[in-house]
Amino acid sequence: MPQPAIDEAARVAGLHDAQTKAERLFDEIAARGLIRAGVGERAVSDEIRDLANDMVGLTKQHCVLSG
Repeated sequence: MPQPAIDEAARVAGLHDAQTKAERLFDEIAARGLIRAGVGERAVSDEIRDLANDMVGLTKQHCVLSG
């Protein structure tokens, strides 16, 4: 069954919105010093996931890492 056509302008706007949110998230991660020596990858990942949820409503399902 064919996918419905996506309005190109809406797609581009959505991508720009996602990019803006990602930039804000990366800036906040740096400002809070979340990536630091002596803390395990899982703990840092959990902190970043929680921050993303607080800032832009991303949940654990959105933040699943492969590997």
